[in-house]
Amino acid sequence: MDSVRVPRTVEELAALEAAYRPFDPVAAWAGMTVDAARWQRHADALTDAVRHAKTSTWEDLRDRFMQAAALDSSALSQMIRSVPDLTAVVLRSSVADGDWTSFVETNRLVVECQRRALVVASDVARAGVSLEENLIAQLQDLITESQQTYTVSTDDGSRIEVDLPRRQYKPVSNYLMSPVDGLGIVPFAPAARVAEEMRRLSGELNSAAFKRLHPVLQSAYAHFSLQCIHPFADGNGRLCRTIASIPLLREVGLPQLILADQWPAYIQALGLGHQGDLRPLVDTFLTAQINTMALARDLLRDPAPAVGAMPLIDSAERAMLDLVLVHLRAALGVPDRDTRLGVSRLGKDAVRVALTDQRGAPRVDLHFRVQSDDADGWLRVTCSTGDVLEINDRDIQPVPLEIAHLRVRSWIEAVLARGGTVDLAAAPARGLFVLGVPRSGTTMMGSYVGSHPKVLGLAEYGGFYAAHSIVPAYLQALPGREHEGLVVDLAHLAEEHAIGAARASNCSWYCDATPWNLQVAGALTDSLPDAVFILMLRHFSGAILSLRQFPWAGQTLETVAQLWVTLNSFIAQLPVDRTIVVSYDALDDQPAETIAGVDDALATLGLDPAGFDRRQLAASHAAIIGKPRPTIARIIDGQVVLGAIPSLNPERWTPALHRRVWPIVEGVQRALADQFPSVYVPPARPRHVPENEW
Repeated sequence: MDSVRVPRTVEELAALEAAYRPFDPVAAWAGMTVDAARWQRHADALTDAVRHAKTSTWEDLRDRFMQAAALDSSALSQMIRSVPDLTAVVLRSSVADGDWTSFVETNRLVVECQRRALVVASDVARAGVSLEENLIAQLQDLITESQQTYTVSTDDGSRIEVDLPRRQYKPVSNYLMSPVDGLGIVPFAPAARVAEEMRRLSGELNSAAFKRLHPVLQSAYAHFSLQCIHPFADGNGRLCRTIASIPLLREVGLPQLILADQWPAYIQALGLGHQGDLRPLVDTFLTAQINTMALARDLLRDPAPAVGAMPLIDSAERAMLDLVLVHLRAALGVPDRDTRLGVSRLGKDAVRVALTDQRGAPRVDLHFRVQSDDADGWLRVTCSTGDVLEINDRDIQPVPLEIAHLRVRSWIEAVLARGGTVDLAAAPARGLFVLGVPRSGTTMMGSYVGSHPKVLGLAEYGGFYAAHSIVPAYLQALPGREHEGLVVDLAHLAEEHAIGAARASNCSWYCDATPWNLQVAGALTDSLPDAVFILMLRHFSGAILSLRQFPWAGQTLETVAQLWVTLNSFIAQLPVDRTIVVSYDALDDQPAETIAGVDDALATLGLDPAGFDRRQLAASHAAIIGKPRPTIARIIDGQVVLGAIPSLNPERWTPALHRRVWPIVEGVQRALADQFPSVYVPPARPRHVPENEW
């Protein structure tokens, strides 16, 4: 619970109040920058997803995000216990009114009060209502409506519950102990100055200068300025996060969502802000808002059931991994500009956390695996350092108890104190698979990705496709024995050979650009739980015209079209959370923007975009002999210059050709357009083709 701390003497109070640092005017933030292009890409993608979704689906999803934000904001203020899997349930499916009411009643309605405040904030954002003092006070009343008391410290240091003041600013000055080393006590506005400071804040929030700020900067400024004042006796943290949601609600209809594993970065950034370094706060807010938009977009593309129950955590192992991640992130602190923190799931029961410097050298690289002893009800967590932790699953479900938090935290700290860093060379290399229908840019993208010094480019390696498709198909027709065991061994051999070759080249990744791997996407997903996939999509028109030049693609136009349909049907087997989708047609039309998006996605894997060799984009990859095709890049005076090229000559797509192909491709074409509305970009449409058939 948000609490008020009172100094012991009058002198201490006077000294504390004198140390208050007033919040800056908006003009002081005018020089702050934000990665607006990155934010806009995600905002546009969400807008496209909303446009293609039913209105009821979008409104239902917004309600779920309101509930999730209310849960985590309340837990962040220690009003309820944090239950990460419960937040996931709320985000993935609608919760029946009875289930939601039952849950919030057990938590003194605090979550429901926070949700109602966010709904009002959404209405305010939609209507463009000014953020005046009275509105902020109304939101605070909603947030604390279920509370009758709040905690204060007395002169002798004891803590007692007193009545919560209503419709008035705080009666006594307050402060907090900063989590940032060396910062100590952070004083908020003295009680006598709150009304004056709130009037000043209201003026700043309604100024022309504030309206010119990017929404991320508006969110960060409003939150931090209000936090500096801390105007009320209780509920200030929840109020700040509600106010910070309004710019995002106005722009894209979603609240700010700061999930449990982001709390350490959020708290640390606020502390650094009080030291005068606001950059981490802006970066944290940008990341949180992009994550919120991206998650909403993905859920719109893969909608959950309309109504679902609110279960307890369905897996103690999963809860245990989440607990490890939360405390490991807290122990590592916030990555600075010279480090990158990467987290990847290694199947259902394992996770990897890697902290690397800008050169990719490991500072921390740990693997954690959880095993359950169903007979005795114990969970065993094993770290790649050899350290082991055992916790009874009753301490984890339905909510991790405080003793579980303490044990995990102390165990993590001991692992790190003993030098919990695993040599990156000892960890297995991960797979990057560039796949798609042949003639969709897989060779070019594979060459580009494989040019990175941390990636071993295997071109069209073929080992995985042979092991999972060609060999099983051939053996199936033979009457021999031990075929099944041979196939399993071949799959292991294909993986071990790729990993060994990568490690021999001092690479932490290998890249297989065999387009036919799309046909065995399900097998690769199951056997390689940490692999990442780059899916190349190409519009049926360009793909079919290119494929028909090759006898192996089919003897008739209809056969070629069916090949495009068949291969694209395997896309559903790819894991959404580990797949980067790239449009071949967008790459040709807007190469700079598309490559920037690929770079951004690969950067999250720890691959510095500066390591990719853009000269690969100037080579005519997979060209037919004697028929080099144009490229999206040229080398001029030693510099790589990107430029658009046509992905299709519309004159080649004749009316007769379209009549033969469209009945075959129609279903998959519409499915791709629905599944990837912001990515699957068609080339210029020939005049004779109806708009709804392109």
